[in-house]
Amino acid sequence: MRCTGHDGDAPAKPEHVPATTDDAAITKCRCSTKFSLPYVVGACLDRGQLTLAEFTEESLTDTAIHAIANRVEIAEDPESRFPEAYSAAVEIALRDGRKLARREAINRGHSERPLTHAEIEEKFLGNVRAVTDESTLKRVRTAVLSLGTEREIREFALDCATSGQLARMFRGGDVLA
Repeated sequence: MRCTGHDGDAPAKPEHVPATTDDAAITKCRCSTKFSLPYVVGACLDRGQLTLAEFTEESLTDTAIHAIANRVEIAEDPESRFPEAYSAAVEIALRDGRKLARREAINRGHSERPLTHAEIEEKFLGNVRAVTDESTLKRVRTAVLSLGTEREIREFALDCATSGQLARMFRGGDVLA
């Protein structure tokens, strides 16, 4: 998710943020923060993006994110398409008096609003990059892109295995022999 000002400017610094969704529950537990609309809005506005990096332990306790999250008001969305789609709306009242508003009637990735191949690859690489090194990332990317070809599943598994016991098992023939 990319979060910028109305015309692609820097992330907005809000004064007040009424948001609507199909679920008006507000969570208080830090474990539930990941599923908290106020936290997601706060992280998005503070960081200008919403990626796995915004869900690390450090980010989940970031006071700047929570300062914005504490200003988010949640209300039921009478135009919600749930459960067919995840829709939401947000209106940001800026300190200078301007208001920025956005409504997403259908979530990205829905069959009515599919991601492009480039968006899928960008998301995949961002997620994998968060947990591995570049050489493993490149190897796994190549392996995933080869799915659906004549390539053997054993080769795919070897490319995805990083090291240690799993890789030795594949190389030794103990798995998928």
